[in-house]
Amino acid sequence: MAFKDNPFYYNYLFSELDLDRITIKWWQYPVLWLLPTYVQITLDGYVAYFKTFRGQYFLMKMEKFNP
Repeated sequence: MAFKDNPFYYNYLFSELDLDRITIKWWQYPVLWLLPTYVQITLDGYVAYFKTFRGQYFLMKMEKFNP
């Protein structure tokens, strides 16, 4: 996966329109648990942990980067 394919690389700003897309469906939990987790350091000093499934990105965790 290229860095530019990662939506968190450009520090995407989430809005209220994204709230409908944030819900993980019950059948996606076991699938997401088995998928690999990708890690990306964002330009504003955070670490984004995410997974991809069928062209969708699932943000699992976001934390401050402490080098």
